[in-house]
Amino acid sequence: MPLKVVWFCTSTSSPLSCNSETLDAYRFLAAIKGHRIKGEALVPVNGERRRLDNSNRDDAIDWFGENVAAYLQRQAIGPPLCLVPIPGSNITVESSTGPWTTLMTMAILTKIQGDVDTADVLRWREKRLERQPPSARELYDRIFLIEKKDWEVPVVLVGYLTAGAGVIQACAARLIESGAQVAHVIYAGRLVSQPPKKPFAIMRTDIRHYRPHSP
Repeated sequence: MPLKVVWFCTSTSSPLSCNSETLDAYRFLAAIKGHRIKGEALVPVNGERRRLDNSNRDDAIDWFGENVAAYLQRQAIGPPLCLVPIPGSNITVESSTGPWTTLMTMAILTKIQGDVDTADVLRWREKRLERQPPSARELYDRIFLIEKKDWEVPVVLVGYLTAGAGVIQACAARLIESGAQVAHVIYAGRLVSQPPKKPFAIMRTDIRHYRPHSP
């Protein structure tokens, strides 16, 4: 079964020339990461539109958690579940702090009723500075499990912006190698080159598993 990848909004890296909803999505993504935003945005959260501006930008990550929890419930995905944050490219085995995406897993966890946990266990061997996304094979060799864990429940990987299959495949492969069952990957959003038709549409795609020891 392939990895099922989901993200909750889509914008562009230069949204000022786009329609208002694309800019709203960009501001929402910025606020999720704690960045200051200019102006305001209308953000759909569980069927209602909420107003977001700089004064309440800290609410954005909780709204993301609400949307994810509702999606998981609609799709009958757990609990029980374990949420594993995908580390950013600068989070290495020598980092003194964990990945920022841990806050995203906590935002989801607090909105789900039932047996849900988080496990911050992935780190990169060194910082990644590539201009072009490396292959899953290269990334698999650079991602490590920093803690052994008995995976008794299915795992959902959680990341910020999805940009390619390699990171997803490498992280999933390393977890599966340790005994985890990984089928779903959740991202806050994606930045694309052209304005999306529906910036706040939930988007899904399937990505094949990377099998590092296949002949």
